Amino acid sequence: MAFAIDAVRRALAARQVPDPSLRALLVDGLASIIQAAMRPSGGDAAFQALVLKAQSRTVQEHVRLAATAPADRKAVGAAVGAIAHPGKLASRPDDAMCAALAPLHRLACSGEWDALKRTAGRLLDQPLDAEDRLRLQALRQHAGLERLARGAALAASDAVARYQALCKQRGPLSGSSEAAARGAAAGHRGAATEARTVQALDAMAALLNREAPRGAHYRVVSRLLVPAGFPGSAERAKSEWDAAIVRQAAGAPAAEVVLLAEAKASPEAAAADLSRLLRGLQRLSLAPPADVFLFPSDGAAVRLTGESLRQLVPHEHSLPKQVIYCCDAPLEPSVPLLGAAARGALLAEPASVDFAVRLANHEAPVAERLHPVWTRLVEDAQLKWILHQDENARTTREAMLHPEDVLEAVAAAGQDG
Repeated sequence: MAFAIDAVRRALAARQVPDPSLRALLVDGLASIIQAAMRPSGGDAAFQALVLKAQSRTVQEHVRLAATAPADRKAVGAAVGAIAHPGKLASRPDDAMCAALAPLHRLACSGEWDALKRTAGRLLDQPLDAEDRLRLQALRQHAGLERLARGAALAASDAVARYQALCKQRGPLSGSSEAAARGAAAGHRGAATEARTVQALDAMAALLNREAPRGAHYRVVSRLLVPAGFPGSAERAKSEWDAAIVRQAAGAPAAEVVLLAEAKASPEAAAADLSRLLRGLQRLSLAPPADVFLFPSDGAAVRLTGESLRQLVPHEHSLPKQVIYCCDAPLEPSVPLLGAAARGALLAEPASVDFAVRLANHEAPVAERLHPVWTRLVEDAQLKWILHQDENARTTREAMLHPEDVLEAVAAAGQDG
């Protein structure tokens, strides 16, 4: 598949029609990947969840309701609080009515939506003042409460239970405490990589300052933001840059960009980021050479010359020499021929999911059913990035340095000097 994809890229770049034999390579390879992904043991849980969703209307409804559940819980909680919040009940003189209304708040907090709906209905049979009756009626008929109760009922179904089990295998469920903890850990790892990258660049700047001509000064700036009104489109382009070394001559009104660095926790993350980075560089290169731009940063804003920004122009999918990735992940034993993001995108194609559904229904696999994936890959601009997946992997890894290697190289250069 990786060979076929890259051969298609080269053919299209040469304005040629891809060889028809490549289609067989791609669809046969994709069929094999789908069959492996659907194995009960050792398969791809994320893909199996996607296939189960395509098969089951119950799961589809569950997914739709789960998407609105956070907002519904908030809205229903507000409706309950308006009539049964403990603080509100404490100020009411009618002890009997307080006791009747109190369960509403408990049921909402525990997520017992069907019981909350029934309790609100029973309370409407009690003697109520006009305001309480209106609020209870609004709660009883609340569309969000209907959706939450329906979602709770669906969660008890076998199909939804299987779907959630598959989702848990690929990682913590969205909104769960485990997902929050994992997100926080990823944030800490990313921040640590950025900090180590800045430390490595600081060492480089210190070494450069020892050799710099009189009056020139190198320094590191981090988290540079492209200023508002900068030329070009910001759509799908990187607008925040992790770190840069800039040089400013004595008396100069602005600094020049010497090195631009992006910190990534893994090589895969860098490859997935490359398209945005290239668009961001293309935009920076639109700066008029005689202009000066004020870039906000983590520290004081820095004034950069348009001329140095223009030097950051990429050449097709190649990075300029003064742009690097920094990554502190362990060394890869080998680079995957088909990246995880490209594999996932091809598996998510409707024809791939349909092929898998037929496998799940015990139909004989027919690779020709995957021909629409070939057509989309060759003709659809949305999948164009997949054609460059190998090229992107090579580009990012060739431009990638480990912060520790940079620090060791700087230390060695300092000793030699």
